[in-house]
Amino acid sequence: TIFLVVFWPALMAQSAQDVQAKIGALEQQVQKYLQEQKPQLAIPVLREIVSLDPKNLNGRANLGVLLFFQGNYSEATQHLRAALQLQPDLWRIMALLGIAEKRTGHPKEAQDDLALSFSNLDDKKIQIEAGLELIELYVASGQLPKALSVAVKLEDLAPQDPQVLLAVHQIARQTMYQSLLSMMMVAPDSAQIHMVMAGELARQGDRTSAI
Repeated sequence: TIFLVVFWPALMAQSAQDVQAKIGALEQQVQKYLQEQKPQLAIPVLREIVSLDPKNLNGRANLGVLLFFQGNYSEATQHLRAALQLQPDLWRIMALLGIAEKRTGHPKEAQDDLALSFSNLDDKKIQIEAGLELIELYVASGQLPKALSVAVKLEDLAPQDPQVLLAVHQIARQTMYQSLLSMMMVAPDSAQIHMVMAGELARQGDRTSAI
């Protein structure tokens, strides 16, 4: 018993050092594969790292990112979420998590994560992708004002991006039709509804009906 009491802490410390040494060697292997642009080889090594140390932030984040870009969204969400539990302000990780959640059928969680990360992102490419995904979620749930707000921010960010311009156009049209429908229900024979109808007819080239 005395032997165990004296030597057990030393044995535990040595075991921990061995694990960290192995993780260090595995991390070097991951870097080598990534430099060689072989993510498919890095993924199983990262899995081994997180199995040895579930709280390894770099291992969790990198594994989640690689799985995401491999299209394995279901497993990616587990590791991206674990990375955020270790460090909540990883906005790029949160944006990727939101996109992965959307693509695996979890719109509520996806909307929350995309909305929180969108305004904090400093990576233009990821911000545009996250914004477009967030717009789709807002439109699908009938939140057109929020969708339009995100679209306007994207237009400021990328004024010549055709995807962004299309999103702005589509939301603007949906917002217009929604407003027109509300006006027709509230005041179907008002001067305002006739002005709107005249404007739309003129835009279509039917000047006689517009008059």
